[in-house]
Amino acid sequence: MLSLVKNKMKSDRGALNTVETLLLLALSIFAVLAVATYIMKPLEKSAEGIGLEIEKMDPRHP
Repeated sequence: MLSLVKNKMKSDRGALNTVETLLLLALSIFAVLAVATYIMKPLEKSAEGIGLEIEKMDPRHP
């Protein structure tokens, strides 16, 4: 597979741009998934915990 990509990149300028675009697209999808998994999910869980603690401290809450 890697040799196929290398051959396409060497064939002409249009193929090189296509391969670069596909690689950038794959990297951007990977980055979005990594941010969602390792940054957003832990923040969501901690924010939920903070919200529950704030509700417990509310004097109107029995």
